Amino acid sequence: MSLTSSDQIYRSIGGPPVTMQEIADFVGSSGETTVTASQISDSTTVGRNVLTATDAAAARTAIGAGTSSLALGTTGATALAGNTPKLSANAITAIAALTPASTAADIVAALQTP
Repeated sequence: MSLTSSDQIYRSIGGPPVTMQEIADFVGSSGETTVTASQISDSTTVGRNVLTATDAAAARTAIGAGTSSLALGTTGATALAGNTPKLSANAITAIAALTPASTAADIVAALQTP
């Protein structure tokens, strides 16, 4: 990443702007200066990996986004998929009212209760 103005530096790190001379004094050069991710003394491994990511997917990988062990399913240890049809409160009441004498048609009607 090449930074040529204090405004660019301010925007890139979210901190107060500094002058190019302050940077030159710090890194021992003048004019345009390249600061690598590893030269940021208080950076973390994750931060450096985000700064050097080649694309959005690599940045997401760097922060661990999308690495969840979430398992979709219908058991107590899984999450229900968002597009799973759900029963209405009225359908649940109708299902609860079913008895051993209920017919298949009664069960279907209860499941289809809006």
